[in-house]
Amino acid sequence: MTAEDREVASLKRLGLTEYESRIYLALVRMGPKRASEVSFFGQVPRTKAYGAIRELVRKGLVQVL
Repeated sequence: MTAEDREVASLKRLGLTEYESRIYLALVRMGPKRASEVSFFGQVPRTKAYGAIRELVRKGLVQVL
């Protein structure tokens, strides 16, 4: 199990989905990026990234600029 897998698993235990976890980790590592970039680096399908970002905003974990 890689370090990223462990981080995703930890975030999932806190209540995030797989995609939300991957998007969150990508943003933490890279800082502000466009949704398409976060989708690519987080290895999340772009069509799913927008929903995951909306949920992270709703949960107060990220802010859209």
